[in-house]
Amino acid sequence: MDKRVLYTVLEEYARDRSSQVAVSWNDMSVTYGALMEYANHLAQQLKKTGLKKGDVVALMVPKSHDYIITMLGVSKAGGVFMPVEPGYPAERMMQIMKVATPRFIIVPQDQLEKRQYHSSARYGTGTLLMNERYDLFVDEFMPRQVVIDLPAEEVVTGDDSCYLMYTSGSTGTPKVIEGMHKSLSHFIHWEVKEFGLDKDTRTGLIAPLSFDVSLRDIYVPLLAGGTLFIPPDGIQQDVKKFIAWIKESKLSVLHIVPSVLRLLMKELQQEAVTSFPFTSLKYVLTAGEPLYGKDVTVWRRLAGAGVTLVNLYGPSETTLAKLFYRIPQEEIHPDSVVPLGIPLPNTSVAIVNNGRLCNVGDTGEILIKTPFRSKGYYKDPVMTADKFIQNPLQQEFEDIVYKTGDLGKYLPDKSIAFVGRSDTQVKIRGNRVEIAEVEQNVAGFPGVEHNVVTTVTSDTHELSLCCYFISRENITHRAIQEFLKQQLPDYMIPSYFVRLDSFPLNLNGKINKKALPKPEELLYSQLTYEPPIGDLEIAIAAVWSELLGLKKVGRSNTFFELGGHSLIATRITSILSRTLQKDIGLKEFFENNTVAGLAKVLAGKETVFKSEIIAAIPGREYYPVSYAQKRLLILDKKIEQKTLYNMSLAACLNSNTNIPALKRALKKITERHESLRTTFSFANGDLRQHIHPDSIVDITETVITDGTESEVTASSIRAMTERVFNLESGPLATIGIVHFPGGKYLLLINMHHIISDGWSVGVLVKELAVLYEAFSQGLEDPLPPLRIHYKDYVAWQQAMLANKMDTLKQYWYAELEQELPEINLPYDFPRPAKRSYTGSKHRFSLSRESSDYLRTLAREFDTSLFVVLQSVINMLLYHYSGQQTIVTGTPISGRNHHELENQIGFYLNYLVLKIDLRGSDHLSAFIENVKQRVLDAFDHQDYPYDKLVEDLIVTGKEDRNPFYDVLVVMNNADLNGSHSDFEKLEQLTGLQGIPIEDNISKLDLSFFVSDLNEILVNIEFDTSLFLPATIAAMENDLRSIVDICREALHTLTLSELSYRLSENGGTILRRNNVDIIDEQF
Repeated sequence: MDKRVLYTVLEEYARDRSSQVAVSWNDMSVTYGALMEYANHLAQQLKKTGLKKGDVVALMVPKSHDYIITMLGVSKAGGVFMPVEPGYPAERMMQIMKVATPRFIIVPQDQLEKRQYHSSARYGTGTLLMNERYDLFVDEFMPRQVVIDLPAEEVVTGDDSCYLMYTSGSTGTPKVIEGMHKSLSHFIHWEVKEFGLDKDTRTGLIAPLSFDVSLRDIYVPLLAGGTLFIPPDGIQQDVKKFIAWIKESKLSVLHIVPSVLRLLMKELQQEAVTSFPFTSLKYVLTAGEPLYGKDVTVWRRLAGAGVTLVNLYGPSETTLAKLFYRIPQEEIHPDSVVPLGIPLPNTSVAIVNNGRLCNVGDTGEILIKTPFRSKGYYKDPVMTADKFIQNPLQQEFEDIVYKTGDLGKYLPDKSIAFVGRSDTQVKIRGNRVEIAEVEQNVAGFPGVEHNVVTTVTSDTHELSLCCYFISRENITHRAIQEFLKQQLPDYMIPSYFVRLDSFPLNLNGKINKKALPKPEELLYSQLTYEPPIGDLEIAIAAVWSELLGLKKVGRSNTFFELGGHSLIATRITSILSRTLQKDIGLKEFFENNTVAGLAKVLAGKETVFKSEIIAAIPGREYYPVSYAQKRLLILDKKIEQKTLYNMSLAACLNSNTNIPALKRALKKITERHESLRTTFSFANGDLRQHIHPDSIVDITETVITDGTESEVTASSIRAMTERVFNLESGPLATIGIVHFPGGKYLLLINMHHIISDGWSVGVLVKELAVLYEAFSQGLEDPLPPLRIHYKDYVAWQQAMLANKMDTLKQYWYAELEQELPEINLPYDFPRPAKRSYTGSKHRFSLSRESSDYLRTLAREFDTSLFVVLQSVINMLLYHYSGQQTIVTGTPISGRNHHELENQIGFYLNYLVLKIDLRGSDHLSAFIENVKQRVLDAFDHQDYPYDKLVEDLIVTGKEDRNPFYDVLVVMNNADLNGSHSDFEKLEQLTGLQGIPIEDNISKLDLSFFVSDLNEILVNIEFDTSLFLPATIAAMENDLRSIVDICREALHTLTLSELSYRLSENGGTILRRNNVDIIDEQF
């Protein structure tokens, strides 16, 4: 007997318990003695047929006792078995066969109709038909060469290959994993020993045979001397029958993926069972997907404390599980992911980021080191070498670890928590799926021009695939699904299909998957939909639908749960005020943020007014400047860093770009917008703007003959960003086109902030796409002329302020007239006498779990994600400063009038958010406080920040910003323009954006937060005040605050939060990463 080869252990057991039932299927039972006898017979048959050690044998045998016998027989003959699901699509089956090239395929005689999936002379594969006595017969597809004399017995060792299992592949071809005998045996022996399993063990073969965890289902009860129960075919699709089968089989150990466990629990809850039906159950081991705290809570309510819950983790490449976590009885936060736990014996696990071991709480990739792994990918040494790598923590000797692609973090007790994936691989119902493979198959459907597949998560944490596609034809979702059923297994077919006119893009011109709209089918499967009632509700719902990008909006669904944010709210109030002739403020909107609630408020309003019109003022030589422009003009005279307010854009173009059309379009934009034809003058202390009648922006072209493309690109961008604009002589925008050999181009656009802002960039992109398309086709300018310009806005703003001045001024003076405290942060250096404006950036993403929690929190408090994040950042600032008043700034678009939405100009405004707090405030009460302060500030947003500075800052300090030194910016979707406009421009011109990194920080700290699936935080910091390590520590503290909120939002105070952070701070995990792991078990 070789402990490392499982079938040899079972042979010993068969002698001792030959009459004991080993496998039970339907009404049939197979004893240990019969099991091994049949397996021996089959092994002899295979050897007669010519099977050699290491030959692959595909098993097209349904889930039954026949499969167990066939699998053991192949192993005993020295072969390598590969399960083949009879119901797999033909195309995918052929792909698997092409990779694995099995010597034989074993098919039961009653499965002859399945031969179209496997018979292929191209792969040198023969078919062996197996009868009920486990005799093998040669099929007509197989060369008729039968071995008469059996070869000498070959010894199978633990290092020999045992099985092939296939998973989804990123190239579109399935990956085939080659498992070893010793690795399989190591895990099975561990589970039996760890949980004290014995002859009374009863488990079920629940996992699909092509899924490697089926080997756990099969071998654990057999090694324990117990019984394996195989469910009737299809019973798992009927949850009630599945529950009855588990009960009747009296299973004591249940291996299950969390999504199936949730189905069981949901059914038991709906049946309102008074007593737990699985009275024999002792252990439930979950694996394959994240398990959540709410799952554990529901299970405990149903099952009590008598069943031990265990969470397992491990990729197929490292053989079944390599970490485990016995879930304690203590309550876990509902939205927390249950930890992965600690490594199995003979296993080491490290969390590594950028070649360094992570500290507690830091996110990194999970690396697994064990001698009991797989051999890698069958016949693919390149992919194997890419995933099985040298340990990055040491280089002294060969030390191979497996790159899981999963992200994790160390918990304070040194166990490991799952954070997410670092690539495009996901798990659907426990099955690994490479997104690229699904996309490749969808692309094969006629009429689909482009597609993107991503994942969506339900409120029960179920992961599903969603396919977004572009097509000019009227393609039904059902047609694509039917097509995919011929190519892919069910779990790889998307649950949702969303047809789009274009894909959202990020600023680099790439598809922004995280900005794709949530499928409405999923949205309304989670929310109750009530149609709008009456004309007023229908009118309001229509506006919401348009701006939220939804086909329908329910009357009782809140604005925030439908994906709204403050920028969209501003546009909605503007449109409703104009179209319904009734005034509605942002605070009023947020306090009544359903269609029904808003309709009730508007119906009760008596004040009917004529929609405000921005008048086009008469032409003259000079015009007044806005308050924002005035402050930038003064700053430009005072500061040395003249490039501080440059807004630079760069993009590469290909040889297909129509350069004459592009130049004409750009020139038209500079003529169209007065802001781009503006310069400024200083006369007798009076600041004025002068609008030139013609464009003053020249388009320079440079032809490159020397230097590499990358060098020229870098130097050109550097020269652009370092350009100093003269605000008096102008121009205040530059456009350059660099011609490279081979027909490539570099487009450079630079604007001063005094004539532009982030929204303006979106306007420029939209108009450039429209004009370029028209000019490329020889058409005239299709854009309607602008009725008003920035000078008209300035006059309108001043008139509006005159009417609302008293109310707005009263609010802001009450807020800011008293001296405000200067924020006390953990600075590393003394503050210089003048701000240096030198900076750097520190980027990180919150986990999907934390991001979803923050969104849930926003819904719980009926507010925006911005308010929640503002609260969390204020908690962080309170922890550092201990101050009872925290002041931060936040930008707003300043485009409350609909006619300002298509303008290029400096409309941006800033709000000062002053938050008063006490250490005794509970965290939940603090969020409510922040919510009200934000609503109040937004309701008074029309008062210019720069007017406040002018009114209330008597003497400006050169070492600080007026009012605040910390900025919080929420980068919502479409803040800088429509994603579809960016994509249209890319498709028309071949444009690819080039990110530009500056080394600037206008404030001490700026938190730029992007509302993505995994919330992205970009901290811009002043390097004359902070070290990068300090900002990295801030990241850790911010993550900890989110975790603490999840645990104790309603019970912990701000002081207690700060104490918890101090108590946990500075913990660094020390661990030996180059341990030599022996192979004894």
